[in-house]
Amino acid sequence: MHDVMAEWRRCELDVLLCPMMGPAYNHNYPGKLTSALSYTIIYNLLNFPAGVVPVSTVTAEDEEELRHYKGNYGDLWDKLYTKVQSKSQTHSPS
Repeated sequence: MHDVMAEWRRCELDVLLCPMMGPAYNHNYPGKLTSALSYTIIYNLLNFPAGVVPVSTVTAEDEEELRHYKGNYGDLWDKLYTKVQSKSQTHSPS
């Protein structure tokens, strides 16, 4: 961590903006979907503050489309994403 902070100071960085991918997963799934966390895991490991700024709004049509999401490749990512979505749909507040 000290090396990273020293490099940030050397480069005179105050903030770093980077992309985030996927929805906000509950605490049971990120360990299974580490590729989804690859954008932000370094900040967790370094104990840096981090946040996500939404750039769009989820609509009712988006939610309905996700109910029918089957994935693209049938891989672990698709299966777990589908499982996460189905659980978030059943537990979301009305």
